[in-house]
Amino acid sequence: MLLTLDLCLALHTSLVFSKDFGLLVFVRKSLSIDEFRDCREEALKFLCVFLEKIGQKITPYSLDIKNTCTSVYTKDKAAKCRIPALELLIKLLQTLRSSRLMDELRVGELFTKFYGELALKAKIPDTVLEKVYELLGVLGEVHPTEMINNSDKLFRAFLGELKTQMTSTVREPKLAVLAGCLKGLASLMCNFTKSMEEGIA
Repeated sequence: MLLTLDLCLALHTSLVFSKDFGLLVFVRKSLSIDEFRDCREEALKFLCVFLEKIGQKITPYSLDIKNTCTSVYTKDKAAKCRIPALELLIKLLQTLRSSRLMDELRVGELFTKFYGELALKAKIPDTVLEKVYELLGVLGEVHPTEMINNSDKLFRAFLGELKTQMTSTVREPKLAVLAGCLKGLASLMCNFTKSMEEGIA
């Protein structure tokens, strides 16, 4: 029975991630077609749930998933697709945290790309920015050796945003952005810590 279940899972996984007609192929090829935006959103959400079910068996498809998620974020400007793409990328990184594949996922490049997004944060919807902050913290959690030279930058970014949100006298704090910063900070502190004095500075 177990063998049958394993074979079924392997078959389903190979179909979902087929290089000819799998979901990642659909997501990438549909990026220029706005009419398929809802379908892209649902496909990305499904992949996130599917990844939770199969865990480490995702390994052979990890680079394709990572590249697809970054392509969606870059090319599809709709929050409804960018959010599940970032959620899928976060789930992938957390699943593979102890894998030898972490180096191949080029965490340093991911950091550079998404840390750069913070310079444009005024143009990014709050719900997307929440996931960007969360992702940046997860990078420090899953691959600390790659992030050791960037941890101070992240602490400053998180604490600076939290201070801005909580001390503004002209508008209410953006709850989604606060949530993203707090999640990112919690993830970052799994491997990096700061004293209160360092944090304030």
